[in-house]
Amino acid sequence: MVVTVLLAVLLAGCVELPEQEENLLENGSFQNPILVFDVDSTDTSNTNNNWIFGAYEGAKGNHPGYLTHNHNQVQIHQQPVNIENGKSYTLSFKAWADEPRSIRVFVGSTVGNPDWNNISSELDSVKLTTTATTLVYNFTVSKNIVDPKVSFEFGGATGTVYVTNIRLVEKK
Repeated sequence: MVVTVLLAVLLAGCVELPEQEENLLENGSFQNPILVFDVDSTDTSNTNNNWIFGAYEGAKGNHPGYLTHNHNQVQIHQQPVNIENGKSYTLSFKAWADEPRSIRVFVGSTVGNPDWNNISSELDSVKLTTTATTLVYNFTVSKNIVDPKVSFEFGGATGTVYVTNIRLVEKK
């Protein structure tokens, strides 16, 4: 009886269900294959609403476990991402590794120095453990960002990293 009454109320439109916030990133759970960046190619300016994997400058061989000294030399990224000056966002994702380590998560411009500054210094060293953990970061964009992107950068250490359920939503 209670279920029938609740269903009738919902169907009548008297109760509004909360809307699911729009994820500004596509393929956040990697249900579709990601793209692989050719090391010799220079154009990754549009990832066609998907993630692209790349090994850059000194990280030859497109191998996710390749050790480099710079986090950004082995990464997945998505661009352009629709983030705007003056707006607040929440970035969340589930991540873990085969052993404790750090990764860098970058939200910012692809134009280059000095605009390679991360939108949040909290994201410069994200500590991962062997336990799958959902991590949540809130930030407000405080400047115009040219050609914004989101990247997960793994080049600072060897090992296996798992990332899934990536969401970027505007806070209303």
